[in-house]
Amino acid sequence: MVHFSELFAQLGLPSEPGDIRHFLTVHQAMADGVRLPDAPYWTLSQASFLRESLSYDSDCSDVVDQLSNALQGPLVAVQQAADKVVADQHFIALASGTASAAQFDDWVQCAPTGWQDGP
Repeated sequence: MVHFSELFAQLGLPSEPGDIRHFLTVHQAMADGVRLPDAPYWTLSQASFLRESLSYDSDCSDVVDQLSNALQGPLVAVQQAADKVVADQHFIALASGTASAAQFDDWVQCAPTGWQDGP
């Protein structure tokens, strides 16, 4: 969490490790699909700073991405892993000949976004 200290300071938030842990605990499990700057707990200036950091690939954009991931919580990571397993199973079925290309196309249409990127 030390890497969040500078970002929290720039956001005007308490930036000690205990403060950061508290913030993450209170705000974790951010709704899936909500972009970090759009979360309801930011002030307008904080949200603007986060948007700019992500838009312009600033020096702190990696840390902002890490914060976003940390706030999405473990359930999002579990869901993403489960989606990846299903995608891998579909690919194996296609590669082994137990599924047709048309079935695979149907799976791709229904798949959650992001799994097509591969490992």
